[in-house]
Amino acid sequence: MNRRNLFGLAILVSVSSFAQTSESLKEARSPWYTIVGDVERPGIYSLVAPMRVFDAIESAGGFRNWNPSNNDVVAIVREGKEIKFDWTEFREGRNLEQNVFLKNQDHVIVKPKRESKTNTLGAP
Repeated sequence: MNRRNLFGLAILVSVSSFAQTSESLKEARSPWYTIVGDVERPGIYSLVAPMRVFDAIESAGGFRNWNPSNNDVVAIVREGKEIKFDWTEFREGRNLEQNVFLKNQDHVIVKPKRESKTNTLGAP
């Protein structure tokens, strides 16, 4: 296992399985993207048809632990730059242009749910 840090999220990657899948896609010259983090089926996916961020999340089985108070839950890393996707805004029909089309070798990162640090009695 190899630990990577993308968009402030430490991600454990099985180097051998990731490398094998990456090589298979490269050999086939197929465009691809990755989706990691808090989704049901993280991994490497073929980009065989136009796909937007929302479609990628749905293709990966959706959010595993959705937390509506976590606004910056999704990012796209493209050529080393981060593109934020505010799920709450998108769900409310605002800022729809942030649901960009994915490009070859994009990385979609879904941050895990933030845990509350308040105890059950509400005392700090």
